[in-house]
Amino acid sequence: GAARALEALPRPADAGTAGLCEIAQLVVRAAMAREESRGAHHRADFPDPDPAAAARTCWAGDLPFPVPTTTPVPAARPSIDLTEVA
Repeated sequence: GAARALEALPRPADAGTAGLCEIAQLVVRAAMAREESRGAHHRADFPDPDPAAAARTCWAGDLPFPVPTTTPVPAARPSIDLTEVA
């Protein structure tokens, strides 16, 4: 699965590509740690969203800490009307 794919990623020599690969690894590790489905991030083993997990979390090193929000985190992104952009 995803853990094997992470380990199989090559280690690029150039810093730009290496940074992108590191970001990709962080995204996959976060997805593997999540025990819910939310938006486009669906897990077959955890198919439903967890309302208690609807919060923003930041990381400092290996330690997570919640970020207080004054408005609820939306379950889905609102649609964007691109006809108004010009």
